[in-house]
Amino acid sequence: MLTNVPKAQLSVQEALVLLRVRWQIELLWKLWKQHGKLDTWRSYKPERILTELYAKLLGLVFTHWHTLLGCWQAPNRSLLKAKQVVQWMTPCLALALTGVVPVPTVVERTAQMMQTGCTINSRRKRPNTYQLLADPRLVGSLG
Repeated sequence: MLTNVPKAQLSVQEALVLLRVRWQIELLWKLWKQHGKLDTWRSYKPERILTELYAKLLGLVFTHWHTLLGCWQAPNRSLLKAKQVVQWMTPCLALALTGVVPVPTVVERTAQMMQTGCTINSRRKRPNTYQLLADPRLVGSLG
């Protein structure tokens, strides 16, 4: 790893934590590709494939928006668990979009579920990224 940041501004441990945070972005893309199934479709007609791809991308953007509202501010939240909460609440959102239930109520309930059920447990031997962000000195315990 190379950097031009002076040692006084960025320690080796902090640089390693930043590298690990970069990996979290890659994991987000992996989550989108695997669970969004962007590389599979049910038709051979180009216009249907494109429509299905747009629908999946729209669903992923919606899921990500919900995740931002519900748990992005707390770094000890699992994106996979948050995706599962959004997936589980999708029928409620469909009811909200038809006017049966208020949309803000569904969004708030989804956010509440993410705040209570999507936590990642802390670890001593191999600290999670959120633990390293809080204390970069824990990087030394990785080796």
